[in-house]
Amino acid sequence: MAPAWSLTGLTWAAIASALLASGFLVIDFLYPRGATGPRLIVAGHESRFAPGSVTHFRDHRFYLVRLPDGEFRAFYDLDPYQASRLSAEPARARCRLVWHGPEDPANRSLLEGFGHPEGLFREPCQLNTFTVLGERIYGPAHADLDQYHVKADGLVEVDLTRVICGVGLEGPRRRCAAQLNR
Repeated sequence: MAPAWSLTGLTWAAIASALLASGFLVIDFLYPRGATGPRLIVAGHESRFAPGSVTHFRDHRFYLVRLPDGEFRAFYDLDPYQASRLSAEPARARCRLVWHGPEDPANRSLLEGFGHPEGLFREPCQLNTFTVLGERIYGPAHADLDQYHVKADGLVEVDLTRVICGVGLEGPRRRCAAQLNR
């Protein structure tokens, strides 16, 4: 039979090891390595983006729009309706927004039908449709597109930590798709 002091010591050592291991698991869960990626994206020099252009940054899940007046906007590439359903239906993650621009003749009837010749964002699963300004014009989506803060001072930088929630049908929202699914 082993002495009582060695069993007590082993018990405390096992408890300490279990607590330490669970602590590491909690930290790993709360701060996953490499899952979030960079939060300030340098898109490029302003001259790279012509007025009226739309560029998809697929790896970072946003569209960068340069409006005809030179203003930049960055939209999360998942519409609010699909984002709210992601936890229940993971397949919806494939229903990312698609840009339908005037440069493609196949888009002509779509753009004319909605009265937006400058182009539209459209989600292919539910057909939610948004203007180049991110405003909802068709479909079951309950809000305009979520945006990220853009700084354009020579270089265009998109800050993925500063989210501007799209205005919902009931008014401003507290939480938005870009915050929930990043």
